[in-house]
Amino acid sequence: MAEILFAAKNLDTGYIKGDPISVMPDGTVWGNLDGPNFPPNAGGLFAVLQIPGMTVAKVQNHIGELWEDAIPGDPEFDAPDPADRRIRRHRRANRLIWDEVPAQKISNLLTFGIASATETQVKAVYRKLAYNRTSGQVEETTTEVF
Repeated sequence: MAEILFAAKNLDTGYIKGDPISVMPDGTVWGNLDGPNFPPNAGGLFAVLQIPGMTVAKVQNHIGELWEDAIPGDPEFDAPDPADRRIRRHRRANRLIWDEVPAQKISNLLTFGIASATETQVKAVYRKLAYNRTSGQVEETTTEVF
């Protein structure tokens, strides 16, 4: 079984609620600030989603590469005065669409920092993202990842 550590809140580092942080095998001892050890309702930032029957390798192939919304040469990022620069945000190319996750799963993720879902359930709420360079916004697509 694979376990995915997700951002459960929007973070200053650029991760958005639902972004995968890492994938580990079943039984991983998560850090003191991760998922089951510090659930989001207790102030934690991350939650763990267990996916029985999926290998770590399969999930890692689909979580998406890190990318940033900076455009090389964009004056808003490369302005000489740091006060005029926008923050570079690093994100994953795929995301768990938090608002589409069933209420009971969300409750478990927030209360206990951990929940289990089937591959079919994950497929239904995990999407590829697209960065719109014109608007500067990240947009969810309907493209299935798995």
